[in-house]
Amino acid sequence: MLCKQAEEGEVVSAVNFNSPGQVVIAGAKAAVERAAALCKEAGGETCIAVSCERTFSLCINETCSRAISGNT
Repeated sequence: MLCKQAEEGEVVSAVNFNSPGQVVIAGAKAAVERAAALCKEAGGETCIAVSCERTFSLCINETCSRAISGNT
């Protein structure tokens, strides 16, 4: 839900649930930063940014797959 609030026209979503208290999010940098701020406001303890050369995010890859196949 916090990711949805942070989108503002950009992609950001939960992409891995490491444990009940640890979720990995991915997406556009600004949207990820907004989501991290919302998490902290909601009581989240730590947000750590990790750089990645390529996106392995399901939501981004699904969007690209649909666009390429013409099923948008």
